[in-house]
Amino acid sequence: MFCSKCGGDIAPVDDFCVKCGAPVKRTETEGEAAPGPAPPPPAPSAPPPITQAAPGITPAAPPASVKKPRKTQMAVALGIVALLAIVAVVLVLVLVVFEGGHRPDEVAREFYRAAEAKDMDAMIALIDRESLQSNPELEKVFREEYFKGVSGDVKIKGLELEAEVSGDKATVEATAGTATYVLEGKRETDALSEENPLEMVKRNGEWYIDPTSFADVCAIAYINKGNEITDSAAAIAAQVTSALDSYTSFMSSSLYMPPSQQVRDNLNVIAPLVGSMKAEAEKAKPEYQKVLNIEGKYVEGYKEYANMAIEYLDRGILWVDKIVEIVSYSVNSAAAVESGQPFDYNAYNRTNDALYKQLNDIYQGLSGLWDKRNELRNRLNE
Repeated sequence: MFCSKCGGDIAPVDDFCVKCGAPVKRTETEGEAAPGPAPPPPAPSAPPPITQAAPGITPAAPPASVKKPRKTQMAVALGIVALLAIVAVVLVLVLVVFEGGHRPDEVAREFYRAAEAKDMDAMIALIDRESLQSNPELEKVFREEYFKGVSGDVKIKGLELEAEVSGDKATVEATAGTATYVLEGKRETDALSEENPLEMVKRNGEWYIDPTSFADVCAIAYINKGNEITDSAAAIAAQVTSALDSYTSFMSSSLYMPPSQQVRDNLNVIAPLVGSMKAEAEKAKPEYQKVLNIEGKYVEGYKEYANMAIEYLDRGILWVDKIVEIVSYSVNSAAAVESGQPFDYNAYNRTNDALYKQLNDIYQGLSGLWDKRNELRNRLNE
């Protein structure tokens, strides 16, 4: 006899298919062929023995058609959620322990807190030490210049920060907040959103402020030092101008070439002044060169100024050298007259006029650079 549903073999005494469980449908003939009382219900099956899988053998999985009770599915779901939570906690711990204990914006906030307290040591501690060691002068300048002229406390209010991270670099910008302080006796309030952002660098999993964030502080310090020396050179140049005027008046008052010693006396006044002026100019140029060597954003205007200042000094040196050349030419001409050598006054006057024209051209360029330098300085101070 076969099952009408799955075709499996069915014993005469079976009421259900042992293969698919379908009830057995019997014909009257089949029913008569199996007389006798119905068999007693089967005794409950004993549970299968508990066996331990042999090493390396995975017990067979239950058939796919077998569904787990709902309670079991819920427990599995809760277990997955718990596992994900544990993984998340582990990831957070890994990030904190191995990826640095501070975010860039936290370091920036610590810097502003230290600035408010004017705690220079705390501020320096937040700056990348490796970069500072490569340029020791940076720390010196930063310490000397950051709070220069500021008296009393600094008050920071409403500070809000926004960080943009790209690998081991980050930029933190103040989007709101003010800093109030007293600078040279005058109370000032600056919007922090108008200040240059802080550039960050990651070292060994920790965030630090890149010294290039304070490139403008260093640039201003170097420019101010260069300007101080340049102003000294300009003061000496004014004395050279006065001496040149005296020399020109002296030479113009003589119909003929004056005695060589009198001409030399004028040179002896001018030459030392020219030497002093050039020495000051050569001292100022390295200060401006430091600005050109600075790395960092927001210093292009200062570099433009430094380049112009160096050009101004070089032209100033050219100008005073031309003055010495003019006076020296007159000294040599006077000595030639005194020695009785043939002397062409017309040739002398033509050469002298050419030298003065060259001097005037240099001065015009020098004056133009001075005006542009002052214009740029005023723009940087705005």
